[in-house]
Amino acid sequence: MIGKTNMKNKNLKPNKMNFNKLVKVIKQINTEFSFQVSRAVNVNLTLRNWFVGGYIHEYELLGNDRAVYGEKLIQKLSQSF
Repeated sequence: MIGKTNMKNKNLKPNKMNFNKLVKVIKQINTEFSFQVSRAVNVNLTLRNWFVGGYIHEYELLGNDRAVYGEKLIQKLSQSF
């Protein structure tokens, strides 16, 4: 993981940077941020699915318009989008 201490490394100052170090730093940055992006996406997809499931649960079990067994709710929902 690239932290503030790594980015302040004296070896990475512009006057000591060579092409190989530049490539290495860019690869590290890309790897770290790609990981962070995928983690953020996974968290948000999980939250989205949790909320959708919660609303479906509420509709099926607690709502005034209670779902009827065999109503094919998921199929109807998927066709609505």
